[in-house]
Amino acid sequence: MNEKNIRGWAFIIAVSLVIFIILFMILKPNKGPQKPITTTIEIHDTVEQNTTENMVSGSAFSDGLENPESVKRFEPDEFGAGVVEISEYNIDINNDGKPDRITRTRENSESAHFTYIYKVELNVNGELVDITPKGFQTIEGLECALQKLKFSFNPDFSVTVISRPLGQTWDTPTTSTRIVYTLWGNRMYAASKKTGKTICDVSELFEER
Repeated sequence: MNEKNIRGWAFIIAVSLVIFIILFMILKPNKGPQKPITTTIEIHDTVEQNTTENMVSGSAFSDGLENPESVKRFEPDEFGAGVVEISEYNIDINNDGKPDRITRTRENSESAHFTYIYKVELNVNGELVDITPKGFQTIEGLECALQKLKFSFNPDFSVTVISRPLGQTWDTPTTSTRIVYTLWGNRMYAASKKTGKTICDVSELFEER
């Protein structure tokens, strides 16, 4: 085979290879567009034991809210901040046979600090009325919680709020205050208030009476 024939065959092979690649790309099976990954999840009829990050006497701290009707989770912003979870609880808090609602929203900050914000709504003639007292939220850091809430439904509805002021630093122990809220008619009010221990993490005080 002379040099001219070799070049001719090389050209034919190269052209055939190009045609084969083009045909392969055209005829390749199309799987269709990928489904977007959702950042919001809604869960109905969920049965779970609620816990938060703080530990009390060796067990996870619970705010007393269990079995949410729905849970929605969200992605924070690029700094890790923003609302990341909203849980709704349908609970008859005044024993009138109508479902009331408690909403718990977790909001992260750009640091290790975060907060749970609570909203209490009473079912009045089929309409949900916001009866949440001012400041119904936690104030939490990496090592210490400055304010926590605990709901109770037995024998009657009440909410215990234990808080302390910020010291020289976040971890500096300060004097705590315990307030117990109860339901009176269609509103919540502070039934008792007393001064407690000087402490860093108020979560530890919910075991005490």
